[in-house]
Amino acid sequence: MGYVNTGLSVLLEALTNIQKALNSIESTKVSMSRKYQLLGNAWHDRKYRELGDVIQECGRSMDHALRNLTRAAKTVSALAHILREYEETSLRHTGVERGGESTGFSWPNPPGRPLNTSEKHQFLKNEMRSVNEIIENYAQALESRGMERGPAMDAFLRRQRFMMEAEALHTLNGDFSYHAPVLTGDDFDAVARQYRANTANAELTPRSLAVTEYGFTTQVVNGTEMRVYDDPVGTASRLIQKQGNSHFPMEGTCGLCQCANLLIMAGVGDASEDSVISAALHASDSVLEDMELFNPSQDERGGTTTDGRQEILFRCGLPTQCVPVSYDRSETTRTLSEAIRTGHGVIVSVDVARLWRNGQRGGHAISLISVSEDGGTFIYSDTGMGCVGTISAEDLARALTGRPANITTDVIR
Repeated sequence: MGYVNTGLSVLLEALTNIQKALNSIESTKVSMSRKYQLLGNAWHDRKYRELGDVIQECGRSMDHALRNLTRAAKTVSALAHILREYEETSLRHTGVERGGESTGFSWPNPPGRPLNTSEKHQFLKNEMRSVNEIIENYAQALESRGMERGPAMDAFLRRQRFMMEAEALHTLNGDFSYHAPVLTGDDFDAVARQYRANTANAELTPRSLAVTEYGFTTQVVNGTEMRVYDDPVGTASRLIQKQGNSHFPMEGTCGLCQCANLLIMAGVGDASEDSVISAALHASDSVLEDMELFNPSQDERGGTTTDGRQEILFRCGLPTQCVPVSYDRSETTRTLSEAIRTGHGVIVSVDVARLWRNGQRGGHAISLISVSEDGGTFIYSDTGMGCVGTISAEDLARALTGRPANITTDVIR
């Protein structure tokens, strides 16, 4: 049997180089196809068709290289996982250097124990910076191959960023099987179409209005006809329905999803669970600690507090206030009702034991998206249950945990 002398830094550097090669090949394929298509507008002779045959042959060769590189990445990832487990239990281990041009980061793994939470947070921050560099290099490579930088490319690069950030978090949680796919030219076209559809009637930054654009209408909500603010059914159809559907390994993301829902109501068409999680991963240490990113259970990852949601939304361009819940809960529900009917976004913290009444307990975040004209009934978005619910003002008052509510500073709808 042959003797293999290597370290985790060598394997991680190999993974980085493989990823760069994959990115380069994919961007080259995109460039060739697009340039050929552009020529077709003015060039229609036999040489044009022959050039197309050459491009197709090159594409097939590149596909073969991509398949081999993808298999190599999986193999190296598996080896890295095994080697990491070995080095974490080795009494002679003195730390691992993360090689490669992207980060040069030293993995702070002391002898005889795995990384603690603080060290993992530091590693994650370095990985986020590394992703920033890779995405910028990717953008420059796409530009050099004839693609224009603009909103569509930005949306495409954001999608790639989310998946790469998710891969870093998967890796820190010991899951080496998740690999961020490299988006192709077909992916670019699909993302661009989706981006244009999402933003056709939306701004890229949150709205700030002088007064609300809506009033009260008669609608049937959950089988009951009532006079309600705006269009809660139509609004809910545009919001995130169910949490835990991002690329990131976390499912307890009720507060993060409601942050995204406020952004959507404020006119940010490309807001998503992925985009808000990404913003949270670049936030302060207190936000990262609240999220419990390394909890063994994915259900327990992704938690937020009122202050954390305020910080995350501010990073996304939407200022909010933390409005205390008063001892007189009826006073609080009147405050919430007034905020909703004047066009502000509202997130509240509730006890699911009083909201769901199914035996479960714990804190939960919901968005209040509408209120009846008399203030007696609230309509809310609940991404935990995946539904739009109605609740009386009295029951809402009892369900509030006592934590402050997030209410947008600006009128957003």
